[in-house]
Amino acid sequence: MKFHLVFYFDIEFIRRQITPSSKESIEQDQSIRQDYERLEKEKQTILLYLLEKGKISRKEATILLDLKNTKTYEILTEMAGQNLIKKQGKGRATYYTLG
Repeated sequence: MKFHLVFYFDIEFIRRQITPSSKESIEQDQSIRQDYERLEKEKQTILLYLLEKGKISRKEATILLDLKNTKTYEILTEMAGQNLIKKQGKGRATYYTLG
């Protein structure tokens, strides 16, 4: 019986700690997770790489995805258009970061 009371107290304590901004954060995390699951495997792979490394070049993405340059460029351009990533730099110095 004590276990249930302690457990109930813990839940109520946690509920009181959740502020409107933390509720929004939780909802945003759930939305991001759902959006991530809808993406193609290649886009998921790039996003995971960016989370770990912070940036990726087209050459790195080509090697990572094991695709040709043209297809990799199409994927990166599409992701930039969807505001998933940002294109930084120009020419050979171009790299992508999280949007």
